[in-house]
Amino acid sequence: MLPLTLIGPLLRSQRGDQPSGRPILFMTLLAELDRIGIRYGVIDSNQHNHLPFVGQPLSALQVLANAHHLSATRNISFHGAGPGIATIGGRLLRHVRTNQSRVSLHVFGGAFKRHYDVSNTYQKFRIERVLANAHAVFFETQSQVDFFKRLNPNTFWFPNSRPRVLTGDAPSRNYGRRFVFVGQVSPEKGVREIIALAERLGAGYAVDVFGPTNGGIPASEFEGKRAKYRGVLAPDQVAATIAGYDALLLPTSYAGEGFPGVVIEAMSVAVPSIASRHAGIPEIIVDGQCGFLVAPRSTDDLLSAVRRLERHDLAAIRQQCLDRFRLFDSTEQTKLFLKRIGVAM
Repeated sequence: MLPLTLIGPLLRSQRGDQPSGRPILFMTLLAELDRIGIRYGVIDSNQHNHLPFVGQPLSALQVLANAHHLSATRNISFHGAGPGIATIGGRLLRHVRTNQSRVSLHVFGGAFKRHYDVSNTYQKFRIERVLANAHAVFFETQSQVDFFKRLNPNTFWFPNSRPRVLTGDAPSRNYGRRFVFVGQVSPEKGVREIIALAERLGAGYAVDVFGPTNGGIPASEFEGKRAKYRGVLAPDQVAATIAGYDALLLPTSYAGEGFPGVVIEAMSVAVPSIASRHAGIPEIIVDGQCGFLVAPRSTDDLLSAVRRLERHDLAAIRQQCLDRFRLFDSTEQTKLFLKRIGVAM
């Protein structure tokens, strides 16, 4: 019997998948399981998502069609968000009711509490029943843990996490007036405010933007601007690229924001972030220590934060980034996850 089967979104570049938060987080978990030496099976909940209109429903059906294979698994761990937690999670719980398998649920992002709040009475009942009957429940933000723990005492924090890149002290380097954004190039992520920031900073500063442009802001919008669009990074290029800059910019107001992995990747290479006081970001960044918090979508606040950075001891901020990163070390978080679902290492 396999000790663990995971259901979650795989990232497959050969089918045209674009790097995004949920698949990257799930792939990071699988990489850590490989590193630790845990045997596991995987059911891809993203299998058909590349198909327009029908992709997500087909992917959900694919997961449920594979449910009959799960009777040979001691632990089933479903990694999803929103309606899928109640729908697929509920089906999984019913399927394993007659055997000895245990189902754990890992809820991506920071929007599940809002999904619960706007649900009708019956939908809330379904969500509560599924969460209460799971062996363990994991949320990406501590605020959601605090709210839903009343339903199930085995409710834990499982933040977005990344592998450790640097050991020891933060590297020393001179301030180069270089700033970077990595993510969906969209208005919700604050990219237009970043473009405006670059204009106000003027000559002598470099502001670079990386990421897919299918979020509403085309590459042509950077033409003639000081901010430069640099294309899309592969997931394994992100940390090394950010390491060449002085700070990450993330003035996001995205409604589905949870624990942005890019902020954690920046910390892993001793780079502070200037990011919104929004969603789970204040749970990551200690303002003035490992980064700076700003109002979402405010160019004025972005500019003020750049000036704050320039007045600080940059070597101390970089070291504080590495110190803070220990909370988000994927190896340590994966070990905690395995312990809490009852998989022996």
